[in-house]
Amino acid sequence: HYLAGVGAWLQHCPLAITELVEADNTQQFTATGTYSDGSAEDTTTAVGTIWTSSNPAVATISPGGLATGLVPGTTNITTTISTVTNAPAVLTVTLF
Repeated sequence: HYLAGVGAWLQHCPLAITELVEADNTQQFTATGTYSDGSAEDTTTAVGTIWTSSNPAVATISPGGLATGLVPGTTNITTTISTVTNAPAVLTVTLF
C-alpha cells in the first residue's frame, strides 16, 4: 500500500494483542499502518484492507473490522494490505 503524495510504503499494521467478547456481541478492531517514512495512518477501512478470522465458526469479522462472537472459543484476527500482514490479535469468545 503506497501513501500517495508522501512517497512511502506500508511496513507494519499492528493490532491489539488480545481481545475478549461474549457470544452474540461485537468487538471493533482498528488497524494503524506505519509507513517507511515513519508516518502512520488509520487503515481500518482503507481501500484494500482485508480482515480475516482464522476460525469463522467462533467469530466473523466484517470488512470494517467489526468482529461478532458466535460460540465460545478463540480465533486469530489479522489484516492484510497489499503484501503486508500484521501479527494476529487473539479474540476469545466467552459465555458470561
